[in-house]
Amino acid sequence: MRYNHEFGKKIRKIDDAAIRAFCEYQWPGNIRQFESVIEKAVLMCESDVITLDDIRGELQISAATNFLDIPLPDEGLRLEELETSILIKAMEMGNHVVAKAAKLVGMNYYAFYNRWDKIQQGGAGKHAPVFDMKLPESGISLEKIEEDLIRKAMARSNNVISKAAKLLGMSYKSFYNKWEKINPEAKSHRREESL
Repeated sequence: MRYNHEFGKKIRKIDDAAIRAFCEYQWPGNIRQFESVIEKAVLMCESDVITLDDIRGELQISAATNFLDIPLPDEGLRLEELETSILIKAMEMGNHVVAKAAKLVGMNYYAFYNRWDKIQQGGAGKHAPVFDMKLPESGISLEKIEEDLIRKAMARSNNVISKAAKLLGMSYKSFYNKWEKINPEAKSHRREESL
């Protein structure tokens, strides 16, 4: 591997599960995305075999384990502040290495970097409330946490989108866009709500 030489690594192979994931992935970024994933996997790999764990965040493969169940308080919470708090904790656990922090929350490097950059520029990290949680060493899926909280907000609000959005401190439009991705039947639900 050319990256072995470039990064002073001694990767011998890619395990079968990771190869299967490479073959099944859609690759919207084509060969450049593939090369980028391989490069980051070589950097992140702590042994001589690249595993599924080394590529999971880059390919948006869901982590089957370590779901962090966050309760939705009666007064609600600000989803953006919770996510900021999780990203801060991930950076601390990853020794302020973006690639490691991204892996801990199941995000690809660039998505995490862009979110982190916005947090740093906006100073949100300095004023973000501290949520009492510990991220598992093996990581979590930030996307699954968000989906779970959105479902809880919908259940708590009797499926009224405007009330659910308020519970998570979101605009109606932002909430609806996320809900539509989670629930394909959301379009018909929105029409019924407006009737």
